[in-house]
Amino acid sequence: MRILVVGDSYMPPRYFEEAFTKVEIAHEVAYVQVDARRPFTPANESDLRLTEYQGSPAELAERIDGAEVLVVQGAPVTKEVVDAGRNLRLVCCARGGPVNVDVDAVTARGLPLVNTPGKNAEAVADQTLAF
Repeated sequence: MRILVVGDSYMPPRYFEEAFTKVEIAHEVAYVQVDARRPFTPANESDLRLTEYQGSPAELAERIDGAEVLVVQGAPVTKEVVDAGRNLRLVCCARGGPVNVDVDAVTARGLPLVNTPGKNAEAVADQTLAF
């Protein structure tokens, strides 16, 4: 299986590499980092569904060819990206809520979308108790 893992300035690829060590034994994993400086102005309905993203959907669309699994943290996953990923079988968002993913575009393609709810629960509890 071909997996494209997209890091950003908050979660660089090196963090994913540590987590994917065993996955690399059986699968082809490519790591890239989005360019946070690359301009992106939302221009259509799919783009406008996203919040809290980093990078440009065009950059992701250029890199996704051949990937069966897309793993992102903050990279924008729009309809453009989903359409460019002709071989996609799964979209993974390493966030509590997939606010940087056009869920409608992903589900319209019949793709499963997984995320990491509760990922920051301990930090939130610590912060709450501190106040």
